[in-house]
Amino acid sequence: VNINGAFSLKDIVMRISSVDGKQDVAHWKRWDFKYIFLNTFVDISGNYGVSLPSGSYTFTFHKNSTGELTWPDWAFLYYDRAPSNCIGYVADNSITMPMPDYDTDRCVREHLDDGNFD
Repeated sequence: VNINGAFSLKDIVMRISSVDGKQDVAHWKRWDFKYIFLNTFVDISGNYGVSLPSGSYTFTFHKNSTGELTWPDWAFLYYDRAPSNCIGYVADNSITMPMPDYDTDRCVREHLDDGNFD
């Protein structure tokens, strides 16, 4: 899953849930150069990488510190090519990533610069 690369996303984990009730988490990663002046894409994107067998999965994002359901600024699924001569990998249509509903708190936190509706 490709997402915003802001350092503030280090506190967000992606929870992977399967239809049989199993769960695991993936942690935010992004490529950082040893010397920051070499990294011209410092704030472009980060990712959560996971290899999954065939099945149906739901990906949700949670604050690691509180467990609160959240959403990165943007997120989209990115599939790598399956290894040659392998079968049983997850299919394009077997993953859902539901975006949490907007409530007043989330709207104020994520969309309003001054913190109120004025």
